Amino acid sequence: MRSLVALLLALTLWYGEATAGVCKSSNVLRRELIGRHGEVEVYRAVTTLNLLIEFFVNPKTSTWSEVVTYPNGISCLVRAGDGWGGPTIVRIERHAQAG
Repeated sequence: MRSLVALLLALTLWYGEATAGVCKSSNVLRRELIGRHGEVEVYRAVTTLNLLIEFFVNPKTSTWSEVVTYPNGISCLVRAGDGWGGPTIVRIERHAQAG
């Protein structure tokens, strides 16, 4: 899992310059992906730099979007495409550590 997150972070940083300017507040970008594009979140991970990496997918059309959210609440569309072949539902749970 760590290697997947590292790969996503590297790709995000590498492609980030090409899509600079496609950044909005997290709530606005999320509403657009869900409302306008019919996409749902299927993947979420937090990097060691506290960046939130998310994938959104439209299960009917197979379009997808990758979003990175920075600690200041700004989200940027990293890339988008069609032909998603991965899972379309994800369940995210947070487990409290005993201590």
